[in-house]
Amino acid sequence: MVSERNASLEGYTFSLRVKIAMHTFPWLQPYVIGNGSYQKPGHYTVNFRHVPALAKSYQQVNGVMLDPANWSQKYVITLGKESGSDVELILHERIKGEITEARAIVDTSSGTVKRMRFRYEHGGTIDIRQRSQVIDGFVLPVAQDAEIAMPGIKATAHAEIFDYHLQAGSAQLGGASQTSAEASSGALHLVRN
Repeated sequence: MVSERNASLEGYTFSLRVKIAMHTFPWLQPYVIGNGSYQKPGHYTVNFRHVPALAKSYQQVNGVMLDPANWSQKYVITLGKESGSDVELILHERIKGEITEARAIVDTSSGTVKRMRFRYEHGGTIDIRQRSQVIDGFVLPVAQDAEIAMPGIKATAHAEIFDYHLQAGSAQLGGASQTSAEASSGALHLVRN
């Protein structure tokens, strides 16, 4: 249902800005700025240009966890609660890793992932809310908000995703962009490479 919405989308590039607020020492509030790309099937990366020294290990990240097209390969998926057009999917890794469980809230009417919550073996959680928008006929994330609670670390993050350049079939769809003012409220899960 979610991956079918963008089935003819071959790839895209985008820009993003992430504001991080640490709620534990050292209480930093950095911005990270980067560019990303997606290529079918499931090759999704973000490269940050401006990264504080504390986060250098996250300079390049992989967004596979938020890519529904690949969930069935990585996770065993079961159906959770249903409420109106929202359906909860419960994801468990096929090959045991550090994620105990992930839960996704999917809006079946729009084919979008609205929320993801990751629980980790070490007791940490990352809760992500995502806002998507139709851009050139495709549903793409435009903003994400995350609450991060890891042992010894508490933080929030807000990401604005904009300046999309889409490729569908052999066509390059130019001008698929939005200003950061158009992107508001939604989350980003960063995976260490």
